[in-house]
Amino acid sequence: MESLKPLLEPVAESGLAMLIGLLIGAFFMILFGYNPVVAYTALFTGAFGNLTGIFETLAFATPLMLTAITFAIGVKGGLFNIGAEGQVYLGALGAVMAGALITLPPGLHAILATLFAMVMGALWALTPAILKIWRGVHEVVSTIMFNWMAFYFTIYLIVYYLAEPVRAERSLPVLPSSRYPILWHGSSFTAVFFVAVI
Repeated sequence: MESLKPLLEPVAESGLAMLIGLLIGAFFMILFGYNPVVAYTALFTGAFGNLTGIFETLAFATPLMLTAITFAIGVKGGLFNIGAEGQVYLGALGAVMAGALITLPPGLHAILATLFAMVMGALWALTPAILKIWRGVHEVVSTIMFNWMAFYFTIYLIVYYLAEPVRAERSLPVLPSSRYPILWHGSSFTAVFFVAVI
């Protein structure tokens, strides 16, 4: 049992954090006149009620998992990278630009869009890194500020340059050739999930 303790402790901590979050959410729902039982039933039924829901939940979890990995790499290197959110915005922007504005064969196009997203995210992190090395600016402060800059910069580019013509709040749709193959019909689940897990 002692050998399992290092494995079980993080699971217990995460479970406790989720429980506290659900209880706080229930408190606010009751406060505003909503039934938390109905809300949480709909939440869990939608996410886990059938195979399509499960695969769609995993698809939505994939970018979060990849973002968590980038944060963990920074922590391993002694850096507390709070800027992962902003880097995701710029990465997504890069993926849209490469996926919507460049025409390439399927497979190659998806790889290029992925690489472009990675480069955009990395370039966005470069300035805080330079500030840290040359001026000693703490990465927590600089990356939090860069998150907001990334948020508004992305909105600006989407609305004024990359908006879908009939719906300005949405970006241009990426070409089918830039998408990874869907592995479960009715969801957006792709093999990228397995890359994130491995």
